[in-house]
Amino acid sequence: MQEETQITNEWVRSGLLKAIHINYQKSTLNISPFKKLESKQVSLSLPEANPLQQQTKSLAPVDQILAIMLSKSVRRGKKALIEPFLNSIREKIQGIVDHQQPISFILPTLPFKDQSPFVTGASISHVDLGEYAFFAQIKRILNAVKEVYTPGAHMTLLCDGYIYADIFANGDKKGAGRYKARCEQIKNEYGLYNEVTCFDMREVLFDMPEWKHIETAIQEIVRKLYQTDPAAKERLDTLARRFIFHVAIPNHLYEEARIIYSSSPWPDWIWEKLLDSAIRYSALQLTLKKTELVKRAFPSAVRCTVHPKAAAQLPLHLTNPHNQLLPYNGAATISRQAQTQGQSLFQALRIKRLCDILEYDDVIAVYTENSKDPIYYEIP
Repeated sequence: MQEETQITNEWVRSGLLKAIHINYQKSTLNISPFKKLESKQVSLSLPEANPLQQQTKSLAPVDQILAIMLSKSVRRGKKALIEPFLNSIREKIQGIVDHQQPISFILPTLPFKDQSPFVTGASISHVDLGEYAFFAQIKRILNAVKEVYTPGAHMTLLCDGYIYADIFANGDKKGAGRYKARCEQIKNEYGLYNEVTCFDMREVLFDMPEWKHIETAIQEIVRKLYQTDPAAKERLDTLARRFIFHVAIPNHLYEEARIIYSSSPWPDWIWEKLLDSAIRYSALQLTLKKTELVKRAFPSAVRCTVHPKAAAQLPLHLTNPHNQLLPYNGAATISRQAQTQGQSLFQALRIKRLCDILEYDDVIAVYTENSKDPIYYEIP
């Protein structure tokens, strides 16, 4: 196919070294032992985010909208990273404003709860305070745009759990679908019936039958580069080591997995699984880049991202700006100190990995009446 003939070793190598992103890196691997936690039950009210402050009312609508999307409460990462691309983003928004239509934002996100034993300790479809804060944040962004631009905005959440389940969750695509359905329920609790759409990325793939051929071709090159190119090997080995916080280990609970990872060297089967996941993840990301899948499916939408990068994409905080981890990459925590200070649930939320939560003394797992897994953890 024409797309495949353009896939060169150099293009794949360049993309591998420049365009592969993943959240958060621990400098050392120090996994706390598992311990049984006290628990309690609460009645949870919907966390709400304070309205964004508008200080740009003298500007044109397009500049007011950009000011909202680039504010510290919304923008993730350094503004300088996307400044070279702001003119093209502005032109796209201006074209929509000229026709007095709602601004269409597209954001790939909400795959499923991470299934590494060390990250959430929860089922793949569990939603906690992090997902509630996610929709509180989306709601306040859309409300802010509506204030400065009457047609408002619409956010399409391109739920990508289906395409990541094979890599990170032992192929549990049904679990990814249940997670999407539970996020849809939260969206509706916030009254975002018409303002937000949870769209399954699988439906986009139906319109690109060449996808699998391109992905296979890229993956073959990535595997060859691992064997022949030292820089590519170093990047993939680094990614594989970081994947201990993302890849599910079948039939191994937290403490069993901790003992395995504490050994030196790691068992071959563990390393092979992590490395294979890193290779497949990289190939998938490069296939998304090569096919321009999101742009082809949503050509008029303003692209948003959770990974700040040098591209024409608006990087978003999915909760409050104090969180480095995304809602599905960890578990929700609320500190007693924040509660004492009178902070709201949205303000106080800190997303942490379970292994980091277990480092604290006096942790309480907090449940709601119908939750099998904690809605958040109370920490000192």
